[in-house]
Formats: sequence, C-alpha cells, structure tokens
Amino acid sequence: MVLFWPVTILAGAVILVVWWLYRINQNLTSLPPEVLKLSAEEWTDEQIRSAWKKFEREGHNFVKYLPPKQNRRYVVVGGSGQLSPMPSLRFPFLRVTPLALFAKMRVRITVLY
Repeated sequence: MVLFWPVTILAGAVILVVWWLYRINQNLTSLPPEVLKLSAEEWTDEQIRSAWKKFEREGHNFVKYLPPKQNRRYVVVGGSGQLSPMPSLRFPFLRVTPLALFAKMRVRITVLY
C-alpha cells in the first residue's frame, strides 16, 4: 500500500509522455488539408530522371540571378575549416576579381568598404 501512489503517479507520467510523443509524431508526419491544397503535385521517378538528364545536358546558369558586381574587397579569415573552402569558392560567381580576394580558405568573411 505504501508504493501505490508513487507507482500510480509514475505510470501516469509515463502514459502522458508516451501520448505526448505520439501526438508530436502525428503532427510531424501529416500535413493539414490547407497545405495539401497549396502544394504542387509530387514528381514521378521518370520526371526526376528527365529533369536530371536535362540538368546534366544543359547545366544551370544561376549567374543571372546574382546581384550586380560591387567594387568590394574581401578578406576571408578564421574558422576551423569544418565547412571547407566553400564560401571562398563562391566568390568567382559573385564576380569578385582574384586580386580582390585574400583568402586563407576559411569560414569568416569580412567586407572591406
């Protein structure tokens, strides 16, 4: 009789936690009908393959979506190297001349005006 209330409270807490996790899972794995109306149709495997073949064949010219060139000088310093040199490798696409780039191929980017 001494352990009745602690066991009951513990069992109730476990049931509440399991119910809460179930509800979170349901909310994360389903979409509301309003969102389903706004979403596009799902692509078939054939559409995905044809889009990939088109991309391999023609490529994608994303340079037209970039902002206009600005006369700035960039110094890339610091960082641990965990993100690789990707920020520095993007500078040519931003129309930055090689002379304006002093890079140690790291993460932090400072804009010098």
